[in-house]
Amino acid sequence: MNQRTLKEVRMLAGPWCVVAAAGVLPLFRDLLGWPRDLLGIIGTLGWFAGVPFLAALSLGGEFQQRTLSLLLGQPVGRLRLWIEKQVVLLVGLAILVPVFWFGWYDRNDLNADALGIVGAWLLVTVASATFWTLLARSTMGGLALGQAVQFILGALIINTGIRVFGPEPSARALHFAELLGILICLGYSGLMLWLGWHQLIHFQATGAAAGEDLLMAGPRLLPRSWAELLRCRATGASLNLLRKELRLLRPLWLITFIFVVCWVCVVGTLALLPKTSEWRLKLQLLPMLMLAFYIPLTAVLAGCLSLGEERSSGTHAWHLTLPVSARQQWLTKLLVALVGGVLCAVVLPAVLLLASQSLTGLPLGPDFKWGIQPINWPVTFATIFLTCMVSLPSFWCACTVKGTVRAALWVIPVMAGLVAVGGLGGWAASKCNATLGALATHWIAALELNPRTLQELTWQWARDLMPFWLATPALVVALLQSRGLFRAEPGEGIRFVLRRWLPLALATFLSGFFVWGSLFATSYQYRSFLMEETYAALARMPLAEKAEKARRLTVADLDAAAPLSPATRHWLSHAYLTVSQSRDAKGRPRPGQFMAQIHFANESIYAFGVRSRLDNEAP
Repeated sequence: MNQRTLKEVRMLAGPWCVVAAAGVLPLFRDLLGWPRDLLGIIGTLGWFAGVPFLAALSLGGEFQQRTLSLLLGQPVGRLRLWIEKQVVLLVGLAILVPVFWFGWYDRNDLNADALGIVGAWLLVTVASATFWTLLARSTMGGLALGQAVQFILGALIINTGIRVFGPEPSARALHFAELLGILICLGYSGLMLWLGWHQLIHFQATGAAAGEDLLMAGPRLLPRSWAELLRCRATGASLNLLRKELRLLRPLWLITFIFVVCWVCVVGTLALLPKTSEWRLKLQLLPMLMLAFYIPLTAVLAGCLSLGEERSSGTHAWHLTLPVSARQQWLTKLLVALVGGVLCAVVLPAVLLLASQSLTGLPLGPDFKWGIQPINWPVTFATIFLTCMVSLPSFWCACTVKGTVRAALWVIPVMAGLVAVGGLGGWAASKCNATLGALATHWIAALELNPRTLQELTWQWARDLMPFWLATPALVVALLQSRGLFRAEPGEGIRFVLRRWLPLALATFLSGFFVWGSLFATSYQYRSFLMEETYAALARMPLAEKAEKARRLTVADLDAAAPLSPATRHWLSHAYLTVSQSRDAKGRPRPGQFMAQIHFANESIYAFGVRSRLDNEAP
């Protein structure tokens, strides 16, 4: 194996391991305890986003590292260089296929039709990666353009097939249409291979900076009047910073525009299908795949693109010497990144879904009901917060390492590690269940609290907003760290990133420990010594059966029946108990079974069942 092949293996090894990890996670579902739907989303993203990324990274990594001119300047034919890259890529993909095959979360999806479509997509993706990456001159550009053209081309082919063969073709026409689709797929793949090879042969690497990136091209892709709005002025430092950030996020705006075009084409094609057709159910998967591909991509790019491109081009250190504070530059970048991520990854998909559903009833079917009013604010807040959870770690990665692609690759391991550490904190809390429960019991006794009210409050705020509480400490630490890393030189290697990741992991572990510990501690109160002593005292007291009125008891009555600890006496010092006969659904009394209620000073009630001896029973 020569040195060029080893270099190619090293460049693809890290991203390949991340994609392979997404494929094998479903095998450890029982061990991790993760929901099946979450593993399905991870596996789908790992395959349909990881494979195009690996295909584009083969040449895009050379642009990112500014080594393409050195590679093409070697005394080796370009055909041999291209073959070496393709061999390494194909070997990696060949290993990924069985990984995802055995680790796929739902084996019922792996039927002949689905495998045929996925195989065609894989062939087209690998064949066209060279052309689109050379055209875009970047990894993200090659990935976005290649997949966008496939979506548009697929929509046009389906649209043409429906118009030629009709929405419900015969078996013979369907067989002919499938054969024609195979020929189109092979023809497009062959054309893309030839175009990629032709462009590589005539490619001239000038060694320039990121200005040659097609996604970073400004006046060539924007109207001149729009481009002028983003040019810096002689005055207004804050506005100039904002204009600079918007210019650096041009790839994000272009990818968003491409997504809108693809969405219109796909939804327009689905609208041509009859409502009774089985095709509609199958093709509704296309918009969901588009959303699953677009939303994480834009959320990650919004966070790491601006700073990553500045550091790749070597202009970030120069910008820090401007007569503008580093804190203002950092804050401007952060706010633009978060706002851009929310707009592109939340607001725009929501508007497109709402408009498509209102106009055509697509893409999610007539049973999908979603309107502007009433707004579910907890869900809306959780969606925006989850987007920030992706964009902010992406911004942190851009502050830690150099380059957009490298920062984007670190996002998944960083977030996966934080999720694992948060789960480890929950496991540690479960092992300390008794200790935490005892501490909570003494606290409840000292403050004379109602355990049920405390539990309902804890479960409402801890369980329903658990992602917020688990992620907020790590996000705060990431904000504080990113401010210092923004002014420092980016590091290299895994150890450098891990040392800066450890404070995030510690904050996530502690938050997971306290969130899960609060849930365990409040659940423990059902069997605390306060309740055990109260229950034992009531069980020893003779209670009247079939009494018309509930019997009222005080802490002195309980203490006379069974000695109470000082903590229990203090807990019930300002409360009283009522005990009444328990009855079934038909209103008939249940012998020996009573319903007890503790009335606290704050007018809250804690009810529980108790078995006691009757008046006519001997103690």
